[in-house]
Amino acid sequence: FAMIGFILGYGSLSTDSKPTFKHSVPRITRKPPQLNPTTILSLNESSKSVVISVDIGTGSVKAAAVTYFGKILSRSNIKINSYTHQNTQNTLGWSEQQPESWFSAVSRALFKIESDLIQDSIPFESIVGICLSGHMQDLILLDSNGHVLLNGSAMMYNDTRAVEEARRFGNQESATALKPKLEWVKCHATDDYHKTKHVLFGAHDYIAFRLTGHCV
Repeated sequence: FAMIGFILGYGSLSTDSKPTFKHSVPRITRKPPQLNPTTILSLNESSKSVVISVDIGTGSVKAAAVTYFGKILSRSNIKINSYTHQNTQNTLGWSEQQPESWFSAVSRALFKIESDLIQDSIPFESIVGICLSGHMQDLILLDSNGHVLLNGSAMMYNDTRAVEEARRFGNQESATALKPKLEWVKCHATDDYHKTKHVLFGAHDYIAFRLTGHCV
């Protein structure tokens, strides 16, 4: 996206490939202005900073462009269709979603935000950052190329397939906890376990990786 590229310093970004960088991703060092009532009254509307907020849920991605003072300039809500809860004999308790579907929905949400800002003649220079939130306690395994393992799926926060593994760790661990889930992968998806380079624990972690090329 032109907007995201401007903020993060990319050369290009595609939904089909990893980002190509012109230079390393900069740290945001700009601090919010120290305001007093007099300053607030004298500020020009067009000079206000804008933050893009993105929330990744299991059913949809919600995004908004918000000014420093809370004025909503644009918003979007994009449905996610890849949620799978399996209860066959061999997949009892499985709950999965494809992280690529998160990124696809985020892409569409940001394109909507970008289009609205362009239509309202709001310059990209006013955007100071992107804030991500999302569901957590998911298990997302990436190989050395950044591809999602486990057939491209994340084990969701409510996945309970690791019942036996949880019992081995004692009563303090639930089957939905991350340690039993990782142990399940080690026992039942050994090849993927050994291919794992990065472990992410939430939808927003994966989106941050896709936007920046870095696991944080």
